[in-house]
Amino acid sequence: MKPIQQIIAVDPGASFFVEFVEEERFIVPWHVHDEYEIVCITEGNGRRYVGDHEGAYTPIDIALVGPQTPHVWESSSDCIRSSSLIVQFSASLLPDTFLALPEHASIQNLLAHGHAHSLLFTDGHNDIQTVMEALTGSNDKRRVLCLLELLMTMAEQPYQRLCSPAYKVPSGELGFAVVHAFIEEHYDRHISLNEVASIAHMRPDSFSRAFSRSHGRSFSRHLTHIRLNHAQRSLAHSNKSITDICYDCGFGTLSNFNKQFRAVTGINPSDFRKRFGM
Repeated sequence: MKPIQQIIAVDPGASFFVEFVEEERFIVPWHVHDEYEIVCITEGNGRRYVGDHEGAYTPIDIALVGPQTPHVWESSSDCIRSSSLIVQFSASLLPDTFLALPEHASIQNLLAHGHAHSLLFTDGHNDIQTVMEALTGSNDKRRVLCLLELLMTMAEQPYQRLCSPAYKVPSGELGFAVVHAFIEEHYDRHISLNEVASIAHMRPDSFSRAFSRSHGRSFSRHLTHIRLNHAQRSLAHSNKSITDICYDCGFGTLSNFNKQFRAVTGINPSDFRKRFGM
């Protein structure tokens, strides 16, 4: 079955996604996304599917799922209560220059293994869960520090591969992951379809069709949404002028920025700042 491409909606003012999920049975279908995902099951049982792996899960099941690796935690039919802690973050949040520091070698190794195979943690569950619970309750100023503490705690624990050595992320999906990382780094300038197609090693027309089919919207529309997300964060958490934010986020003209912003949010940038600004 082809997995659903999920777009992770990060709140304005945040750089990654954290959530405590509580429901009768987990309802998220077989899906993929560009971010790493840390999953800690706190209640419930069922079957875990990650890439070509299948296995039973129970509380405290903790896994690190790599970018663009299909996965789902499928609740048992008799399950009456399910809950989990979820952390999702882009590889671009921790750039290579940061991970290359000697102090971060264990995190770099953890993410490299997680990217290739996805990981199941076989010990240290209480320590990992404690840090994840602290992360869900942390304020804006400590969130990134808590994430680093979480990754360092996970890197100290034993783990095993979930996906088999033969499993590989489909090349097209991996290409999209590379494209998304490129967008996050260069959204503030003009990005052409030809440029991103080249990065994905595809012809522009093939890339455009594949991207729209996978994401449910065109590449240009997706790029606009990424730029608007960054604009919303700047409007809410900085004193930059609206004109500066417009150009810093890659919009060519102020009129186009205002038009696109209203089309997506229903209000203009100045009203957004009045409602959500510092």
